[in-house]
Amino acid sequence: MSLLDYNVMRWNSLEDGPWSDSLTRQFQDEGFNALSITVGSGRRPGNLKFIEALPGLECLHCRGRVPDDTAAFAVDSLIELELVTNCRLAVPDSVQPNMNSLVMTARPNLSLADHWPEAQRVRIGNWKTADLTALGGGSSVRSLTVEGCRQRATLEGADQLSALEELVVVNYQVRDTAPLRGLAHLREVRLLAAKPTPPHAVVDFGDLATDQLQKVWISHASSLRGLDLLCDLPALREVRLIGCVLTSEDVGAIDAARGRVKIEIP
Repeated sequence: MSLLDYNVMRWNSLEDGPWSDSLTRQFQDEGFNALSITVGSGRRPGNLKFIEALPGLECLHCRGRVPDDTAAFAVDSLIELELVTNCRLAVPDSVQPNMNSLVMTARPNLSLADHWPEAQRVRIGNWKTADLTALGGGSSVRSLTVEGCRQRATLEGADQLSALEELVVVNYQVRDTAPLRGLAHLREVRLLAAKPTPPHAVVDFGDLATDQLQKVWISHASSLRGLDLLCDLPALREVRLIGCVLTSEDVGAIDAARGRVKIEIP
């Protein structure tokens, strides 16, 4: 879903002034179910407590610095949440059972299993840890995007995402792809480690092989394995290998797959 699927009220703290009771009444009287907040640098709200009084709030997007955004985690009715607030406070010990789509930056006490057990689409920015175990409890997650900080890391935890269809990791060097083996629903995998992120150590197409796999983008890998499988994956349509180390055997396997798979080596 997107904002187009909701009746959205928009509030810019700089242009529209501080939040007021009249805005709360407007939200209720005009039947809004979504709030899009843009925080102006000259007039920032200290917190988001006012959203707790908004009846039927299903979607909240907030962009701009807010010192305390934790009220967003107390709204049980939320289906979609996007918090780009630079707030570093821990996620409270609460559960949002209806959450479907979540976008936020990493922070203490972030756990999909504990707080958002039904989330299907998740995007986490500024991920600094060396694995994905805090995200691994999200058994409903179908799409996961993790934006790292150029760290050396593993995909440990991804093996617990049994429903995963799409995985994108950016600026996050992986040791190997073994945790992805057995994820039967994978359709798209993008492992992007552009310089100065260290190169991926090993990417094995055998770990990615599913009957549903359609697209694979790999950036900056030291070793690619299982390229001979490219001819055997029935749904595979697109492969991009960007800045990867290729042996003569790799090139031969790629050439054999051309014609049925679109393969780009920029």
